[in-house]
Amino acid sequence: MQAQDAELQGLLLPRDRWTPFEAAVLIPADPRYATLLMVTTAMIFLLIFLPLSLLLIFAGVPDMIVLAISSIGVSLAGLSLWLGHRWANALGYGVGELDLLSQTGVWWQKRTAMPYSRIQHVTLSQGPLERRYGLACVKCFSAGSGNAEIEIRGLPIDDAEALRGHLLARAGVTEL
Repeated sequence: MQAQDAELQGLLLPRDRWTPFEAAVLIPADPRYATLLMVTTAMIFLLIFLPLSLLLIFAGVPDMIVLAISSIGVSLAGLSLWLGHRWANALGYGVGELDLLSQTGVWWQKRTAMPYSRIQHVTLSQGPLERRYGLACVKCFSAGSGNAEIEIRGLPIDDAEALRGHLLARAGVTEL
């Protein structure tokens, strides 16, 4: 048992030699992504609350109730716009020698490092509004996982294509 412990100690790095995760300078999402989220949120709220308000007005609902419901809708829309903007500005990613880094979250932040050797496949996707803004999302999958391990949103399409090519070239490679 002591021989195994001694051998293991030789393989472990002392804490003062650890590379801090914060040392990586992450690239933020493109500013157009925050705009895209705000436009999407505004469209959703307009599609829900405008017809609802008109229905209430034409149904003869008292003005105070229509005003209260409209005020709630405007408040929720404002909060959603603010949170979406904050969330988009909190996104970041980094391309390291051995791994891909991703950061998400406003209040509950999540930082993920995925070694290139674990990447099985990579997808690049764009919705209609992302195409309009020239943005894309890169998703990395590992073996045995049905969901993306890392999603990097808000990338300019040229950067997304270059990142996808880099990741595919490095996927599954265990040595440099």
